[in-house]
Amino acid sequence: NARRFVVKFVCVEVLRAGPVSLVKKFFAKYSQRVWELICASAPTCPNPNNPPASQQLQMLEVECGYALLDIMYARLDKDFIATELKISHKLLCKTAYAHVRKTRLPEDSSPKETKIAAYEFCSSAYKCLSTTVCRTQSSEKFYFLLLFKEDSFKGERLWHNIVSTITPVHLTIE
Repeated sequence: NARRFVVKFVCVEVLRAGPVSLVKKFFAKYSQRVWELICASAPTCPNPNNPPASQQLQMLEVECGYALLDIMYARLDKDFIATELKISHKLLCKTAYAHVRKTRLPEDSSPKETKIAAYEFCSSAYKCLSTTVCRTQSSEKFYFLLLFKEDSFKGERLWHNIVSTITPVHLTIE
């Protein structure tokens, strides 16, 4: 997806390395649109009623939104985000938490591309969640509850959703 490539490998990298003034201007203009994209996908993404190609596109779009919000929390002051950009870190944490833990990965019969998109979507949501928690919380209990605890009795699937079991891992020894 060309749009994903531009957002993740150009826009995100420019925002990561560029001056804070550029980051502030960018998010002053676009943060509400990005936030609306993520909120529109809650609580379930992808929509299970859509065909695999539509599910992939939905997950890729929301993945890019999370990548942008991750940069926003990594680079900007949390008070600026709350007061000027009007994005609640609590609501963002709640939404990302739900996406990471409650997303049902596609069935075994789904195309491999849909499964990869689902892992990338959940991983992006988790990265945004972890950055937001690290930048807004000081109590260890929030770190544990939001980032590490998995309750399978509630249908939460944290590690299963962010660690791909279909992508081969190649480790090299030097």
